[in-house]
Amino acid sequence: MWAAHLLPALILCSLSFQGPSYVGAHSTQFTCEADGKFPDNENPQLYFICTNGVVSEGHCESGESFDFNPQQCAPYGSKGECVDQPEGALIPHDDDHRFYKCSHQVAYQITCVANLVFNPAVNVCDWDKELHPEYNVCEGMPNCLIPDNADPTRYYRCTDGHRISLACPSGKSFDPTNKTCVDLNYDICTDEAEGDMVPHTDENRFYKCSHGVGYQITCWEPLVFKYGRCNWASAEELPTVVYLGPCHGQEDGALVANSADPKAYFLCFNGTSQSQTCLSGSSFDTNSQSCVAFGTSCVDKADGTFLPHATNPTKFYICDHNIGYEKSCPRGLVFNPAKSVCDWPSAG
Repeated sequence: MWAAHLLPALILCSLSFQGPSYVGAHSTQFTCEADGKFPDNENPQLYFICTNGVVSEGHCESGESFDFNPQQCAPYGSKGECVDQPEGALIPHDDDHRFYKCSHQVAYQITCVANLVFNPAVNVCDWDKELHPEYNVCEGMPNCLIPDNADPTRYYRCTDGHRISLACPSGKSFDPTNKTCVDLNYDICTDEAEGDMVPHTDENRFYKCSHGVGYQITCWEPLVFKYGRCNWASAEELPTVVYLGPCHGQEDGALVANSADPKAYFLCFNGTSQSQTCLSGSSFDTNSQSCVAFGTSCVDKADGTFLPHATNPTKFYICDHNIGYEKSCPRGLVFNPAKSVCDWPSAG
């Protein structure tokens, strides 16, 4: 099987013109290099719209992020996919053409390009030709060049939804990011296993080994090849992620808080989770296992402020955006406002 492309590679077809620079309200500088929609790497809810070299800013609705392959906003994961997962973890989606990337325990959807599928074993979008019958990879694509995922020495030219199969000159393969034919490396993969990825002397590139030959792939700017994948230059190595879900080990009927949304929780049954939402004006309290009304004492309070409950010493509020989310202390403890913790009654 050929064709593992690291996540950002081959997301969009590139055109040739250079556009103006732009600095948005969130201080992200962006330069148009093609018409289309492009993600803002600082904020997953924002994106840039380039039209004839002119750039404007788009914003997804609350609860959505920009999925840069279909170039549209997509809902966050709703099954607790990123609960207790490390920052940057990649989690399989119910649709194998998609996956989630975790940030602050929120699951942001990303779709693989050109009908590739997400391979969680190596965290890449991949395609096994034997599992996927021939189809028109150019259907619905803009005019551009895309790789032939069955043969790294070939590529397609997409024109008005039609495809033309082309081949690189002898001794060269198609780099799916740069959209050019580049030299094969016949030496670097001599002692490597099939499918291994080997660093290039340029940190933005790597070689994928197939039949003892190294095929060059360039990471999508500004990523570099690090820890066996295209990654942020500042990224730390992530542990192997085994996604168990929020209801793993929970009894049937258990309720588990959704850390991405205080108004939501999960109902567990046979180890699977079903997303539930409290009624308007209430949030989920883990210890009482129930939805409770918002508090009104958080107006003009800083986010993260802890406030005592007006009538019940075993409860307290956490402030977020002027809303007080009611929480209960574990059995036998009371809220200590001096320390902003649940404490033994005698400690007050």
